[in-house]
Amino acid sequence: VYTVATDYIIGREPSDDPAVARGATGLAIDDADRTVSRVHAELRIEGWDLYVLDRGSSNGTFLLHPHETSRERVGPEPMYVPPGAMLQLGQRTLSFEPYHQTPAARL
Repeated sequence: VYTVATDYIIGREPSDDPAVARGATGLAIDDADRTVSRVHAELRIEGWDLYVLDRGSSNGTFLLHPHETSRERVGPEPMYVPPGAMLQLGQRTLSFEPYHQTPAARL
């Protein structure tokens, strides 16, 4: 479990990315099969919203929307990550559960 309170660079070796030197947090993913790229994806925080973008990964980054069976390929432009969504990076899957919810979302 990770608290996303700042931008993250995700990959096998994210500390090599210049964004980490500028203040983003590097999140190293253990991946013996090497399906996750060295610098795979980026998470950005804007207000209470989370966005993801692919950083040129070999195997792609995919967004699985809540309550849907299909996945959407993430490109180099930021894509909104809705609460309850999952991100697939190579053979790894991350889920997004928001800390902050609006009153309507709690019903």
